Amino acid sequence: MHDRDLYAQILGIRNPSWMVADVVISFPDRQVSVFVQATSDAVTCPHSLVHSL
Repeated sequence: MHDRDLYAQILGIRNPSWMVADVVISFPDRQVSVFVQATSDAVTCPHSLVHSL
């Protein structure tokens, strides 16, 4: 499993309008940065299910 797939699963991102674009792990800083982005111009909020452009 790749980092992006793992963190999408951890964050519960199942809506095809959203994806984990990148994961940056900094061991010295003990920090994980997860970048999420919309996959199209029209997106749906994963919590409210409201569509927007």
